[in-house]
Amino acid sequence: MPVISVTSPKGGVGKTTTATLLSTILAERGISVILIDADPNGAVSLWAARGAGVPKNLQVVPAGAPNEFVRQIDASAATAAYVVVDLEGRAGQMAAYATALSDFVIIPTQGSQLDAEQTVRHIQLIKDQERVSRRRIPFAVIFTRTSAAVRPTGQAFIQASFAEDGIPTFATQIADREAYRAIFSFGGTLAGLKDSGARVGKLSSAIENADAFVDELLQQVAA
Repeated sequence: MPVISVTSPKGGVGKTTTATLLSTILAERGISVILIDADPNGAVSLWAARGAGVPKNLQVVPAGAPNEFVRQIDASAATAAYVVVDLEGRAGQMAAYATALSDFVIIPTQGSQLDAEQTVRHIQLIKDQERVSRRRIPFAVIFTRTSAAVRPTGQAFIQASFAEDGIPTFATQIADREAYRAIFSFGGTLAGLKDSGARVGKLSSAIENADAFVDELLQQVAA
């Protein structure tokens, strides 16, 4: 079953938010998911430990030791329809292992030149793993924490540069939404927040945004 890695050599770009949105929405659509928390910060594990509204067919597990990690991913892929791996914010051994085993790699980035440079660096890691595994590893960059109303000049320049260099990017961008922070504060999912009647700003817009991201990801995985 598909293994999706969410990875970047830079911390603070929204990897955990991206991985959690993807995993919860897939699970709420009736798809079994194992979300492997390979980030030493353990934010996904802390979210799941709150136990509030985690979908029943979503299992969050901490990553094993590096020498067990490959077997853990393979065993998870044999169990669940989708495996999502939330990786640490550096281009280390775990990222290399997960990338080599992935059916698709998502690279979250913000619209800054520093993030863009780190993204290009990480694409080289993917290319290295393609040579090692002797197969193509599909990937795409997703812009995160963007403004739903304004596209800054710097981000527009980076997007144009990526397009010129043939770097694939998601058409959908994950906007900077209060709802995405709220699920880590209160636990559960975006849909759970809506059902609870929580007063979270522009929650419906956040759900539409996250659904559009997942729909696009599924299309790319199926391509």
